[in-house]
Amino acid sequence: MSVDIFNLESRQDISSQKKILWRKYINLGMSAIVFSVILIFNSINKDSVINELFKVAGFTYGPLLGMFSFGLFSKIKVKSKLIPIVVIISPVLSYFINQISPAYGYHFGFEILLLNGLITYFGLWIIRHKE
Repeated sequence: MSVDIFNLESRQDISSQKKILWRKYINLGMSAIVFSVILIFNSINKDSVINELFKVAGFTYGPLLGMFSFGLFSKIKVKSKLIPIVVIISPVLSYFINQISPAYGYHFGFEILLLNGLITYFGLWIIRHKE
Protein backbone atom coordinates (compact mmCIF):
# COMPACT_ATOMS: atom_id res chain seq x y z
CA MET A 1 0.00 0.00 0.00
CA SER A 2 1.29 3.47 -0.83
CA VAL A 3 0.11 7.03 -1.10
CA ASP A 4 -0.32 8.30 -4.64
CA ILE A 5 0.74 11.93 -4.20
CA PHE A 6 0.79 12.51 -7.96
CA ASN A 7 -2.71 11.07 -8.42
CA LEU A 8 -1.52 8.71 -11.15
CA GLU A 9 -4.29 6.16 -10.63
CA SER A 10 -7.10 8.59 -11.37
CA ARG A 11 -5.38 10.23 -14.35
CA GLN A 12 -6.95 9.14 -17.63
CA ASP A 13 -4.69 11.24 -19.85
CA ILE A 14 -1.62 9.06 -19.13
CA SER A 15 -1.20 5.56 -20.52
CA SER A 16 -0.56 2.65 -18.16
CA GLN A 17 2.98 2.30 -19.55
CA LYS A 18 3.70 5.93 -18.72
CA LYS A 19 2.25 5.45 -15.23
CA ILE A 20 4.63 2.54 -14.64
CA LEU A 21 7.53 4.67 -15.87
CA TRP A 22 6.47 7.53 -13.58
CA ARG A 23 6.32 5.16 -10.60
CA LYS A 24 9.83 3.91 -11.34
CA TYR A 25 11.17 7.46 -11.56
CA ILE A 26 9.41 8.43 -8.34
CA ASN A 27 10.81 5.37 -6.53
CA LEU A 28 14.30 6.11 -7.84
CA GLY A 29 14.01 9.76 -6.78
CA MET A 30 12.77 8.89 -3.30
CA SER A 31 15.57 6.33 -2.92
CA ALA A 32 18.11 8.98 -3.91
CA ILE A 33 16.65 11.39 -1.35
CA VAL A 34 16.77 8.80 1.45
CA PHE A 35 20.32 7.80 0.49
CA SER A 36 21.39 11.48 0.47
CA VAL A 37 19.87 12.03 3.90
CA ILE A 38 21.77 9.00 5.22
CA LEU A 39 25.06 10.27 3.75
CA ILE A 40 24.52 13.76 5.13
CA PHE A 41 23.58 12.37 8.52
CA ASN A 42 26.65 10.14 8.53
CA SER A 43 28.96 13.04 7.71
CA ILE A 44 27.45 15.33 10.34
CA ASN A 45 26.91 12.92 13.19
CA LYS A 46 28.85 9.92 14.37
CA ASP A 47 26.13 8.52 16.63
CA SER A 48 23.57 5.94 15.52
CA VAL A 49 20.50 7.15 13.66
CA ILE A 50 18.13 5.61 16.21
CA ASN A 51 19.96 7.28 19.08
CA GLU A 52 19.73 10.65 17.36
CA LEU A 53 16.05 10.14 16.60
CA PHE A 54 15.41 9.47 20.28
CA LYS A 55 17.31 12.65 21.20
CA VAL A 56 15.18 14.69 18.81
CA ALA A 57 12.05 12.94 20.09
CA GLY A 58 12.98 14.04 23.60
CA PHE A 59 12.65 17.64 22.51
CA THR A 60 9.61 17.22 20.26
CA TYR A 61 7.52 14.86 22.39
CA GLY A 62 8.27 16.57 25.71
CA PRO A 63 5.58 19.23 25.28
CA LEU A 64 3.09 16.56 24.22
CA LEU A 65 3.91 14.54 27.33
CA GLY A 66 3.56 17.64 29.52
CA MET A 67 0.22 18.65 28.01
CA PHE A 68 -1.11 15.09 28.22
CA SER A 69 -0.07 14.78 31.87
CA PHE A 70 -1.52 18.18 32.70
CA GLY A 71 -4.86 17.28 31.15
CA LEU A 72 -4.88 13.83 32.72
CA PHE A 73 -3.96 14.77 36.28
CA SER A 74 -5.56 18.18 36.73
CA LYS A 75 -8.85 19.92 36.12
CA ILE A 76 -7.18 23.31 35.82
CA LYS A 77 -8.25 25.58 32.98
CA VAL A 78 -5.47 27.38 31.13
CA LYS A 79 -5.32 30.45 28.90
CA SER A 80 -5.52 28.84 25.47
CA LYS A 81 -3.76 31.64 23.63
CA LEU A 82 -0.61 31.15 25.72
CA ILE A 83 -0.27 27.38 25.19
CA PRO A 84 1.80 27.73 21.96
CA ILE A 85 4.23 30.00 23.79
CA VAL A 86 4.69 27.42 26.56
CA VAL A 87 5.22 24.53 24.14
CA ILE A 88 7.81 26.52 22.19
CA ILE A 89 9.67 27.81 25.25
CA SER A 90 9.80 24.35 26.83
CA PRO A 91 12.08 22.63 24.27
CA VAL A 92 14.22 25.76 23.93
CA LEU A 93 14.73 25.88 27.69
CA SER A 94 15.37 22.13 27.77
CA TYR A 95 17.97 22.52 25.02
CA PHE A 96 19.84 25.20 26.95
CA ILE A 97 19.71 23.15 30.16
CA ASN A 98 21.01 20.17 28.18
CA GLN A 99 23.87 22.28 26.82
CA ILE A 100 25.01 23.68 30.18
CA SER A 101 24.49 20.54 32.28
CA PRO A 102 27.91 18.98 31.42
CA ALA A 103 29.56 22.01 33.03
CA TYR A 104 27.89 20.93 36.27
CA GLY A 105 28.84 17.28 35.90
CA TYR A 106 25.63 15.86 34.51
CA HIS A 107 24.85 14.61 31.01
CA PHE A 108 21.21 14.34 30.04
CA GLY A 109 20.31 11.30 28.02
CA PHE A 110 16.79 10.32 27.12
CA GLU A 111 15.54 11.83 30.38
CA ILE A 112 15.51 15.17 28.56
CA LEU A 113 12.01 14.04 27.53
CA LEU A 114 10.93 14.04 31.18
CA LEU A 115 12.55 17.41 31.85
CA ASN A 116 10.86 18.86 28.80
CA GLY A 117 7.51 17.41 29.91
CA LEU A 118 7.93 18.84 33.41
CA ILE A 119 8.79 22.28 32.08
CA THR A 120 5.67 22.16 29.90
CA TYR A 121 3.54 20.95 32.82
CA PHE A 122 4.69 23.79 35.08
CA GLY A 123 4.43 26.27 32.21
CA LEU A 124 0.79 25.30 31.79
CA TRP A 125 0.30 25.63 35.53
CA ILE A 126 1.74 29.16 35.37
CA ILE A 127 -0.73 30.20 32.63
CA ARG A 128 -3.77 28.78 34.43
CA HIS A 129 -6.93 30.83 34.91
CA LYS A 130 -6.81 32.18 38.44
CA GLU A 131 -10.22 31.99 40.03
